[in-house]
Amino acid sequence: MRTFKQLLWILCLNSVVVFAASTDKEHYVFERLWPTLPQPWHFERAIDLAVDQQGNVYVLNQTTRQIQKFTSNGHFIRQWRFGDDTPHEIEIGNSGNVYILYAQEKIVGNNEGLMLIRVLSANGELICEWGEIGEGQHRHCPESLSSTLDKQDFKYNLSSETLAVDSRDHLYLFEEYNDQNQHIILQKFTPDGHLVHRWPIPAPIKRHKHLDITISPQDELYLVYQGDGLVFKYQITDKTITLQQQWEGFNRPEDIALDSHNNVYVVDRGNFRVVRKLASMNHFEPWVFSEIEIQVPDENELGFLLNMFYESPETYAAFQNRLPVSNIRKLLDDFFKTRVLDISTGPNELFLPWAIAIGGSEDNIYLTNNAVNDSVRRYSPAGTFITEWTNRASGDGQFYLPFGIARDSQGYLYVTDTFNHRVLKFTEKGQFINAWGKSGFKRGEFVIPIGITVDKEDNIYVVDTGNLRIQKFDANGQFLAQWGGIKEPKSLPTDPNERFEFVFKQSEFLFPINVAVDSQGNLYVIDWIRNNVKKMSQSGQIDEAFAQSPLGLGYFGDGQGELKSPSSLTIDPDDNIYVLDT
Repeated sequence: MRTFKQLLWILCLNSVVVFAASTDKEHYVFERLWPTLPQPWHFERAIDLAVDQQGNVYVLNQTTRQIQKFTSNGHFIRQWRFGDDTPHEIEIGNSGNVYILYAQEKIVGNNEGLMLIRVLSANGELICEWGEIGEGQHRHCPESLSSTLDKQDFKYNLSSETLAVDSRDHLYLFEEYNDQNQHIILQKFTPDGHLVHRWPIPAPIKRHKHLDITISPQDELYLVYQGDGLVFKYQITDKTITLQQQWEGFNRPEDIALDSHNNVYVVDRGNFRVVRKLASMNHFEPWVFSEIEIQVPDENELGFLLNMFYESPETYAAFQNRLPVSNIRKLLDDFFKTRVLDISTGPNELFLPWAIAIGGSEDNIYLTNNAVNDSVRRYSPAGTFITEWTNRASGDGQFYLPFGIARDSQGYLYVTDTFNHRVLKFTEKGQFINAWGKSGFKRGEFVIPIGITVDKEDNIYVVDTGNLRIQKFDANGQFLAQWGGIKEPKSLPTDPNERFEFVFKQSEFLFPINVAVDSQGNLYVIDWIRNNVKKMSQSGQIDEAFAQSPLGLGYFGDGQGELKSPSSLTIDPDDNIYVLDT
């Protein structure tokens, strides 16, 4: 069964493809595509990056399993991949070697995979690899990297959590947590994989709560512990590891890095910011943080989906508990687990900063942002935005996840540009005509427009999913009417449970995603969460007879007339309805 998230990624190619049919038979051939993508790369789950001494940036894309190398200004140099092995972490040593922590899937056993380290040159040439494959004793390195041998029965035990490299190119990795252990174990290796030392990390570190580390030239270990939103500082010696200080107040801290002056930077992901501790100070201060440059209404007017996602985990749980079918809860959770609504603009739209790396002669700071939009951003040490390279495009005729497409009687094409929150109009040959809409809650504004259709009079109907409504426009983008939405937004209760009860009763839709219009001008709208199709007249009146049909009732199942996550629909000239049940 294909989830709504998978449908989004399938359609996230940022382009429109046109096929032409021959006149004498049912045969379609490719005719044109627009816009063409200028760059030979694409970010997808860019969860880590590193910077070498020349200022080149290495970006780890976990979904595509690729490592991509760029100049400091974002000019693509090259990329490489090792089969189906999944990269987790990347670091660059003072030697110039690139160290990557990979996971190799097991043929049998659990799904955690076998972890191994690959040592590469700056050109991506394999120098050495070692790790858990080969019964945990795999090491394939040249003699030039040889060092003191481990015990003959030594077996690697590597966690996928983190990788750090010190000033002498020693590698630090955690052991995979074992319930019998009382502590998390930190290990130190030579570049060719020989164990130097191992230390138990003192409490209160717990299992499976995400750890990330960095190490100063003075052997000071900084550790991010996401479980309780803490950052620790330890002093490491050959025999001991001693806790020196800890800081709190973080929300899902994700990554940590040091610059050449021993200033500490932490990606405070849950607070949508990066904080910094200067070497001369003992506390962290905001360094770069999210700046939203759109008008956001107060909490009584805030769009329902925004409230649901950003208020708190408890609010989201309260919403889930009111979903009519448990299977729909799972589908919704699967979609929104990794995707976050992005309505911001401007250089500091850090809705979900993920990884940080610092390097080059000027200590430039690079961040990956993993929300709906994957990007790499470059900042000066003062926090000044310098440049960005990204999948996102927002110029005339460009897309940031095109989703719905419709054609009018004159041959014009209308496309919902979902994450730019607008509609674009083109000629049949792809020439851009105009666009309308922006992120917002007023008439003519959108939050995640998805579905779109055209009636016989060339009026445009847009599914404004985030605002729980359908908007109607003329062919030039002038607003005509709307259906759905919160009827009395100022009456929304402040208590999450009461608010959802209110929304379930007040709103015609909970998650509208597609719309079609029949020959009489009636609207048919798919509500993805309610798992049904709703029929409405042009005046907004609900067709009660249709509401009692299988499509209107939305029975969840595999049988005839039952639905499992309907995603699209269309109506033929005889007003027959066709529903894509994904």
